[in-house]
Amino acid sequence: MNATPSSKHSCAGTTSDLDYASLTNPGLVDWFSSKYDLVPEALYYESNKAVLEVILFADKRGRFVMPRHLPYVPMSIRRVGPAVDRSAVSGLLEQFAKTLKARKFGGALALPPIISDVRAFQWAGFLVEPQYTYTCKLPYDLDSADARLKKRIRNVSRKGLTYQELEHPQHIYPLLRDASDRKGYKLGITLDDLYSLRAGLGAAALRTSAVRGGDGEVLSAGIRLLTPGATALGWLQATTPRGLSLGAAQFMQKEVLEELASAGATTYDYIGANIPSVDASKKRWGMNLHAYYVIQHPSDRAIREVKTRAYTWLKAARIRTNRYSTRTVDSG
Repeated sequence: MNATPSSKHSCAGTTSDLDYASLTNPGLVDWFSSKYDLVPEALYYESNKAVLEVILFADKRGRFVMPRHLPYVPMSIRRVGPAVDRSAVSGLLEQFAKTLKARKFGGALALPPIISDVRAFQWAGFLVEPQYTYTCKLPYDLDSADARLKKRIRNVSRKGLTYQELEHPQHIYPLLRDASDRKGYKLGITLDDLYSLRAGLGAAALRTSAVRGGDGEVLSAGIRLLTPGATALGWLQATTPRGLSLGAAQFMQKEVLEELASAGATTYDYIGANIPSVDASKKRWGMNLHAYYVIQHPSDRAIREVKTRAYTWLKAARIRTNRYSTRTVDSG
């Protein structure tokens, strides 16, 4: 696929270029609500200079929670007048923080990168931790990538790999499931879930694509969330071990960036750069590193740390027990 934009951008940009309208898509909100048995609540804060809209999900106990696989809390900031007044936005965030303190929430909430001033949440007594993601303007300029990555992509053309948009998710799900098995985590999404999401969002908003080898095998596949005129999100992606060795993941990303630009996305969020191996792979594209912030109650943090320490201790104790049992059997 070859996009033909009028001009391509270097990755220079700020959080003001980002717009997470895809996360407020009613079809996506309904899907998360149905899958996790949650009730969506729209919160609206306004002043004479700005408007803040937030969608949160409440569980059966009325607590706000963050559904799994939702990258950020759906939020938007709209200006009233020629520009957003930072002090006005800060005031709206203070109101939002008061709502959270009054209603309570479970676990942690990840704010999108458009929220860079998090003092309101610190002042309200929440713990605030930075996380990171990579973003870029679209159309993307491959010259922003490092030399090794560009060479790897060029070499793909000699290996017979092809990129295609998919109408259905059945070719994507096996790769997602196998990747979760290899890496030891629970995927938590079924093929029926993906069909349901596709039905609710439509093909234009839920972009599914794959890279195939010369023999037709699907080597890499993924799902992106798209709203024209806003930020596209790299939601789910998986590549087979063979595909990794052939450069299918890099080829996929290049084609995806061109496709999303052609479809009207103005920026792209790669979603997440918080694991060293993931960061090493993503930073080669030369995109912007942006912070986003995760907020939680101090009590929830303490509980999580206790559980982590307990799990670590039990795991170590199990290993010691197994070693002792092995030595006992061998000595008998």
